[in-house]
Amino acid sequence: MQDSISIPTKTSTATPLIHLPEIDKMLYVKVEYENPVAAMKFRAIPPFFEHLLNIGEIKKGDKVAMRSAGSAAVAMAWITVRLGLHPIAVLPPVAPAPIVRMLRWLGAEVHIVKPDEAKKMMAAYQEDDSVYVFGQAGEHRLVDLYGNVGVEIFEQLPEVAAVTVGIGTGISVTGIARALKRLSPTAKVYGCEPEESPVASQGKWGPHKIPGLAPPIAQPLLDKSIIEDIVLVPSDRAWERAKDLAHGFGIMAGPSSGCTLDAALQLRARGVEGPIVAILACSIGEYLD
Repeated sequence: MQDSISIPTKTSTATPLIHLPEIDKMLYVKVEYENPVAAMKFRAIPPFFEHLLNIGEIKKGDKVAMRSAGSAAVAMAWITVRLGLHPIAVLPPVAPAPIVRMLRWLGAEVHIVKPDEAKKMMAAYQEDDSVYVFGQAGEHRLVDLYGNVGVEIFEQLPEVAAVTVGIGTGISVTGIARALKRLSPTAKVYGCEPEESPVASQGKWGPHKIPGLAPPIAQPLLDKSIIEDIVLVPSDRAWERAKDLAHGFGIMAGPSSGCTLDAALQLRARGVEGPIVAILACSIGEYLD
C-alpha cells in the first residue's frame, strides 16, 4: 500500500482571500467554501478516493461507508458517485436536514441512527469485503492534501502572521500548519474549538452548537506540536460572528467559520501583530433549516 499521495504544490484555482479592514486593518478571511462541494473537504477527500482507485485499493462498483454528519459526507458522496462507487452515509439524528437531503440527491444511501447503532453498523461494514470503510479521523494520507491551503495563503499574503483553523478531526489544521511552517517559519497556526467542548485542548467533550467542530471522537492525527495554541469560542458567539459576516459583507459563512473569525479577533486582543487569516471552511446554507 502506498503511504502518501503525490500532489502538486498548489491547486490551479485558489480560493479567495478577502481583506476585511472594516473589522481589523490586517484581518483576512480565506473563503474555502468557494471550493466545489462548497467546503474545504474538497481539498482532500476527492483526490484521496481518486488515489485509492488508481492504486487498486478500491474498484468501480464497490461500496464506501462513512460515519459523518456534515460536509465530509457530502464530499465523499460526490466523488464516489462520480468514480462509479456506491456511497453509504451513516448519520446521527442531529445531522442537519439540508445535509441529509443533499446526500440523497447526490445518490448516497443514507442511514440516520443513534450512536450505539451506528457503531454496530460500521463494525458490520468493516467485516464486509465489498465495503470500503472510510474513517477520515485516522487516515494519515489525508493530512498533506490540506497543505495547499497553507501554500495558497503564503502566495496570496507572504507576510501572514497567524492563521486560525477550526478543529474537527484535527487533520486540516495539521496539514495547513505543516505546509505553512515549511514556507514561513514566523507564521503561526492556531486551532479553535467550542468553549463548551474543549476536545482538542482538554480532552473533554460536551454538547455545543458548532457543527463540524469538536466531535466526540479521538483525534489521532492532530499534531499539537506544530500548532501555536487552541482558542476556545462560545457557540453562540460563533453564530453571531457568522451573522456579522453575512450582514456586513455578504459573506455567507457557517458557524465554524464564525468560530475562526472570533478566534482571530481574540488573538488580536491578546497582542498578536501582523496579518491574521481566518479559514472559512463551510457556508451557512447547510445549517439553516
